[in-house]
Amino acid sequence: MSETTETTLRTPLSAGLHGSKAKPGLIIRQYWEPRETKNAGEFMYTFVVSGNDSEPGTALLKFNLPPNSTHPGVLALAMPAYYLNHQDLTTADQIEQGKSLIQAEAAKKVLEANTPANEESAALALQYKNILRQISISVGKFIYRLQDWNGQSRDANAAFDDLSYTEFSGIVKHETYNGRINAIVSEVLPCNK
Repeated sequence: MSETTETTLRTPLSAGLHGSKAKPGLIIRQYWEPRETKNAGEFMYTFVVSGNDSEPGTALLKFNLPPNSTHPGVLALAMPAYYLNHQDLTTADQIEQGKSLIQAEAAKKVLEANTPANEESAALALQYKNILRQISISVGKFIYRLQDWNGQSRDANAAFDDLSYTEFSGIVKHETYNGRINAIVSEVLPCNK
């Protein structure tokens, strides 16, 4: 690897909006194999992104998918507006299965948190809502939008490495960790090509 390439990989991409809804400003350069987070069954997906012009630097696009995130019933619960317009993608039985899967995951989190008995009901409802929100963000605002930019059909079960070299627009933010500035893609803009 050349010194210029190493410097570019270590340099954070500038913070701010890159591109527009019609003209991409970022490109996925590399897909890293998913790794399991501290939450059993939850995986973190990571892509290395750069500006698609001559701007130096890179950013990471990261999102987590909780267990069962790509189950059709779970997706219908997490993104009801999308699935209301695509009712052919799921059945009532799948939605009931999705509810059971999310309820079980919420109950597991409440149990792991040693929630007092008198607070369990409220904690279960909050965990259920939080799990669906995380799925909605990860699938709707990252996976589906990247697939739209890439010209693919929306499919949460598709291979994410197929998204390598996808050009898209997004917002990059800077985070400081151990005194080092890291660039993170915080949002993928909707595609209006």
